[in-house]
Amino acid sequence: MYRDVLGLDEKRTVMKSYPSPFPKSNKLNLIVEGAPTRYSHRNFDEYKKIGEMVDKAHASKGKTAAFFPSYNVLSSVLPFIKTSPKFVQNERMPPRELHKLAKDFSSQGGMLIGVQGGSLSEGLDYSNGEIKTAVVVGIALEEMSLEVKSLIDYYQEKFGKGWEYAYIYPAVTRALQAAGRAIRKDEDKAAIIYLDERFNWQNYRKLFPTDERFVVVNQDEMERYLSAFWDGKSL
Repeated sequence: MYRDVLGLDEKRTVMKSYPSPFPKSNKLNLIVEGAPTRYSHRNFDEYKKIGEMVDKAHASKGKTAAFFPSYNVLSSVLPFIKTSPKFVQNERMPPRELHKLAKDFSSQGGMLIGVQGGSLSEGLDYSNGEIKTAVVVGIALEEMSLEVKSLIDYYQEKFGKGWEYAYIYPAVTRALQAAGRAIRKDEDKAAIIYLDERFNWQNYRKLFPTDERFVVVNQDEMERYLSAFWDGKSL
């Protein structure tokens, strides 16, 4: 994608992929089925269900960061998240407040709550192993605006991959960036939870790291896998 978008000459470009340098045993990747994050499924009961699942993810071990697909979904689910304390990113929060939010989370624990593609999920580094569980809530797909539609049409005409380059790839990149906040050095150990069964769909899953194991579970199995992971057991 990046070679095409940047206009690099295919014959003069070498593409390589590199595995993560961190120990595989220090990371648990779970894709949870039954999380109702799609737009057509959003209502009071479903927001409550998401909140309960986020709380259960936090109950496993240490501090948790939850990253939502949008501020709208975040604000709808927030009342149902019972974990305390909560450190919540607001829309248009200035950098100074964002840094204070992250600092308070690091010192006090609880749950850090932000959006995929935002400063908390991409711009700040958590180098002291603060995040033990990272929850990626849903897929941060762009709203189908005129600009997005035009970009899809442009990439489709130029590369034959309009939906991939303009819609799917950026969303998965945001999810992986958010998930990557948890492990920043060799000794870090963390669980990554993707709350959306669409992450297991082929058009999304093919963009995930091929050198890592991703386990598809339901809500009950999620708790069992988390407990086993933190107890040093394998399932």
